Amino acid sequence: MSRCLLHKSKLDAFKAWLDQEGIPNHPGKGDYQVLQVQVSDWGWRGIYDRLDAKVHYTVEGPMESLVRRFIKATRNQPKETIMSHDSTNPVVAKSATTETPCDGRFDIIWRDGVYHVSKPNVGTCTVVPVTECDRLEAENASLREELIALRDFKRRYDEDFKILHGSVSEAAIRGQITIGVGGLSERLARFDAARKEASKFTKKRTHKLERLEAKREAANG
Repeated sequence: MSRCLLHKSKLDAFKAWLDQEGIPNHPGKGDYQVLQVQVSDWGWRGIYDRLDAKVHYTVEGPMESLVRRFIKATRNQPKETIMSHDSTNPVVAKSATTETPCDGRFDIIWRDGVYHVSKPNVGTCTVVPVTECDRLEAENASLREELIALRDFKRRYDEDFKILHGSVSEAAIRGQITIGVGGLSERLARFDAARKEASKFTKKRTHKLERLEAKREAANG
């Protein structure tokens, strides 16, 4: 697995992009796999809907480069992405105007390179400039999801490492093979470094949010 990388509102656009690029894909299998994509040299890989990730889908590692290509290719196109603060799946909105139906959710919208906040107003949504606190809160929510996924992947890597190390040790004792596990060890080390960097970044953002909240409370006091 890789990081939570593909925003849930972009799944249809990603599938359209795959078709345009001639990359084979088909619906996922099971309850949590939403899409399968054929990745060169890796075979079929999946995109998953994690129950603890409300905003992003999780992609398997070999597919990460494809998702990044898609993000880069669509970065300059007009877009709106809603990061929902609701327990249900995120709302996918084609536009955010005074005529857009609103069921009472509070959503942070990324549109044309600028954050907006959508608030209920007599059955409709009105877009107003987002505050710095709201922007940081949205970034923190995304980072927390990534950290949850990172911890889960770290645990899986640890389990795989133990299994592989045990198999190699047993085979070496029997004199059947001589093989090292340095490759997987290096992979774990790189993963741990990325996890620690994400955790460090989240702490910095959280501290900045706390300072802003304190300033806001002092101003209102």
